[in-house]
Amino acid sequence: MVVLGSTGSIGQNSLRLIEKFGIGVEGLVAGQNWRLLARQIEQFGPRLVAVGSREVAEKLTSLHLSHRFKLFWGEEGILELLEESQSKQVINGLVGESGVRPTLKAVELGKEVGLANKESLVVAGQFIDTSKIFPIDSEHFAIWELIKGRRDEVVKIVITASGGAVRTLPLSHFSRLTPEEVLDHPNWEMGAKITIDSSTMVNKLFELLEAYWLFKIPNLEGVIEPTSTLHGLIELKDGGVMAHLSRPDMALPIAHFLKRDGVERVIPSLPLVGLQLQLLPIEEERYPVWKIAPLLLRQPQLGVVVNTINDRMVELFLNRKLPFPAIATTILEGVERFEGAEVNSLSQLWELKREVERWLDKRIKGGRWSGV
Repeated sequence: MVVLGSTGSIGQNSLRLIEKFGIGVEGLVAGQNWRLLARQIEQFGPRLVAVGSREVAEKLTSLHLSHRFKLFWGEEGILELLEESQSKQVINGLVGESGVRPTLKAVELGKEVGLANKESLVVAGQFIDTSKIFPIDSEHFAIWELIKGRRDEVVKIVITASGGAVRTLPLSHFSRLTPEEVLDHPNWEMGAKITIDSSTMVNKLFELLEAYWLFKIPNLEGVIEPTSTLHGLIELKDGGVMAHLSRPDMALPIAHFLKRDGVERVIPSLPLVGLQLQLLPIEEERYPVWKIAPLLLRQPQLGVVVNTINDRMVELFLNRKLPFPAIATTILEGVERFEGAEVNSLSQLWELKREVERWLDKRIKGGRWSGV
């Protein structure tokens, strides 16, 4: 097994289950957290290791670890590690766009990818053989479980959103929201970026695009389910609806990727007595980006536009350089600017990304945020 993003929440969860199931670890990839990576190296004994930069590599080698391994660094280093690895399975828990090229490379090499990196499909879904992808994500795992053996019967897929930390806050408070407030997610413990994306509903836009590429069923819908207990639904031709419920715990999809021949209990059972569920609409006034959901499903190549803008805007918000609503308003401006862009090759994809970055640089330098 190769684990990309081993020091993040997905990576740490994966390694716990890898140890539980007695699976060998051939490769570990991490970004900056070299101290935790060092402990993982000593515990799991990988043959191959990659880190985010030469500086991190130097810090890691300065520890003189007892276990010997081949060390790579940077994005090219991750790709080299994948080429040299013999493992047939890869978990991609890298954060953001750093996970896109490793997914493309792993699939090109014929490896099966347990994919927790949303950006891979959001940015480059049309260039990825999704038969090699297993979703490590509560919503898409739920749909994968529900759809098994009945794909031809499915007429609609519904994925659920928690609404994030802003679901019940007064709209008048949005322009004054601090990063700490938006990071205070009521249900999940996740990284900073995905927690912000949960509150803007960008995360759910990404999940619509993921579902579009994974399941090839165009009728997709999103709803808010505040408890994060109901993860997905499918509507069948006969009018029936099937739902997948569980506690909010990423160990469930990870375990099913690691152990296909049957998974024993890995999370506590869900108490059903007294369970109350409520499905609510995703309101565009509270979540403005949701108004472009139909457009993204018609023009999924715009995923790279949304992702490129969102990455920068979230970073600026976390650094207190702009107000929370500016994330959504700038995404909407960018999608309007690049609507209709053609992407028929990876080279066109990366060129569109560069165009978006140039537009965004000018937009940020302008510094006035419309609708805020």
